[in-house]
Amino acid sequence: MKRLCLFLLIFISVSPLFSQNKLQLKSGEWKGELTLKSDITLPVNLTIMQSKGKVSFSIMNGNEKIILDEYTIKNDSCYVPFPLFNTELIFKQDSKCKISGRWSNLNKKNYSIPFRASYITKKQKKQDAQHSPAVLNTIAGKWETTFSPNKPDFYKAIGVFEQSLSDVQGTFLTETGDYRFLAGKIRDTAFYLSCFDGTHAFLFTGHLTKEGIINGKFYSGNHYETTWSALRNEQFELNHPDSITYVEDTAAQITFNLPDLQNTIYAYPNSQTENKVVIIQIMGTWCPNCYDETVYFKELYQKYHDQGLEIISVAYEMGDGFSDYAKRVTKYKDKLDLQHTLVIGGNAKKKLSHEHFPFLNEVVSFPTAIFIDRKGEIQRIHTGFSGPGTGNYYEEYKIETEKLILSLLQH
Repeated sequence: MKRLCLFLLIFISVSPLFSQNKLQLKSGEWKGELTLKSDITLPVNLTIMQSKGKVSFSIMNGNEKIILDEYTIKNDSCYVPFPLFNTELIFKQDSKCKISGRWSNLNKKNYSIPFRASYITKKQKKQDAQHSPAVLNTIAGKWETTFSPNKPDFYKAIGVFEQSLSDVQGTFLTETGDYRFLAGKIRDTAFYLSCFDGTHAFLFTGHLTKEGIINGKFYSGNHYETTWSALRNEQFELNHPDSITYVEDTAAQITFNLPDLQNTIYAYPNSQTENKVVIIQIMGTWCPNCYDETVYFKELYQKYHDQGLEIISVAYEMGDGFSDYAKRVTKYKDKLDLQHTLVIGGNAKKKLSHEHFPFLNEVVSFPTAIFIDRKGEIQRIHTGFSGPGTGNYYEEYKIETEKLILSLLQH
């Protein structure tokens, strides 16, 4: 028994799990995956870098790179929070080349998905390059897409894809936002696209038929799946995002009284917004499309604030009350270095946001942006947001928006 205890003590002391409460992981590219179902996994492109005793993680989704440079070690597990969203990776180190655990979304009760990753050796990279799939088909282009076809809750989308040999990138645009940066592979007629950004775990599988139609499945985490189909159509468009939400009561005044991050009531309008061009952003820090819009609005604010632009973000949050809401919005503000005004709308419900903005027909989506001229009159209401993952759609939106801002500032 004494020998057994001594052996265990020695094993624990030299275990590669944690050395002096520090991670010991191989630096380089790792192959990760989330297990959505027993036979369905979502790829995670993970890079781990270790330098001077500090470990950093990064996740790639197409052209998007998410850096996770904070972590804590508790007992035998490592907790890696995502920088903006209330989610985290939790794992144990099986060796210097393998980790396993789960991804947890703390906004949802008891919601987690199994996660694991392994270091990619030079030999594996060489083998992967030698066995790269033959590419006989392309899905590059624009696709008229239907999610949940032949069902009452079906909805339309636009698929925009680019392809280089077997590598595919792109996204889907819907009337309430886009599915952000998707990337994947095509082999013969079968392909997949995926995204794991800390709050979304999206996997799209598809098969290109002889008739040029795509049939596939869409998985959102381990809680939702549906079918989708698509056909090429360069002319197809969705309803314009400026036409979905509109002013229903033209006689109503645009006013609200909501707490700021210090729980002091912020009243709109006020002396700060008088004779100013104002954007009111209805958003939430849990919402990736809101994040993309916020990053763009930060650019607008830096460029045009001195000329008379004000931005007010009204945040609708997940949590147990004002303290939770304010904590998350403050972290968001600090991480993104936002200088414009942020106030708390309350719980993340579109019904509540409509109560604060009753002159609208409805609030269809987070985000929704209201553009107001110097006279206090609404000039545009934009539902959802098509971010940088949508390519030309995003660039066109920026051009149109900047033209509008300049026009309003000049009058």
